[in-house]
Amino acid sequence: MKIIEDIKAILVTDPRKEIFRGMEGAKDFVFTERVVHWVNQLEKNPSEDLMIASWGHVVKRWEIPRKNILKEVRDIMNTAMLNPSSALILWRKNFERKIFLLNV
Repeated sequence: MKIIEDIKAILVTDPRKEIFRGMEGAKDFVFTERVVHWVNQLEKNPSEDLMIASWGHVVKRWEIPRKNILKEVRDIMNTAMLNPSSALILWRKNFERKIFLLNV
């Protein structure tokens, strides 16, 4: 599928490196390969949508600093008067929007 090939092409540009089973690769590409392997273990014939989601769930995650997550979640809690779980869910949705906008 072309979309998965496009996602792979993005994932290999992750500047962070990881060694897995003696091989070095782009961190999120290596991680995603393990996710896809696990999905294939759980589902004998995964759907196209599931495979796209498996490959694409971390696209360009490295471009958005995650150091300030706790501060951002606290800000959401205080501003929207939410409990920690709801604030984290809202933060995650905002994070996903940022990732989407990076890839448009």
